[in-house]
Amino acid sequence: MNSKINLYTNDKREYVKGMFNSIHRTYDILNHTLSFGIDIYWRKKALSKLTFQPGGICLDLASGTGDFGIEVYKKFKCKIIGYDFAENTLRRFRQKIKKNGFSENDFLLVSGEAE
Repeated sequence: MNSKINLYTNDKREYVKGMFNSIHRTYDILNHTLSFGIDIYWRKKALSKLTFQPGGICLDLASGTGDFGIEVYKKFKCKIIGYDFAENTLRRFRQKIKKNGFSENDFLLVSGEAE
């Protein structure tokens, strides 16, 4: 994929998708830095409100690089469906699954749109 983003595109969806696909390697550090760490706080807060049965299913819509889905998996050991429109962020999610030593059978990563 061409890493240049056409700022003059008429299709906002394709522009945003292209942006996320192009920043997938640095997305996590950008997210932590630009939010002043608030992203970590809201993930912990959301996790404290959730309940899943082991073996249950969690849909992580707009999953990005998988930080939330991985935290849900660590806490509940449920199947995670990561759904995102940017394929490169899903690739990064897959790398994190392997890095954490989790079974890929516990994660289903799907590229698609959810409007």
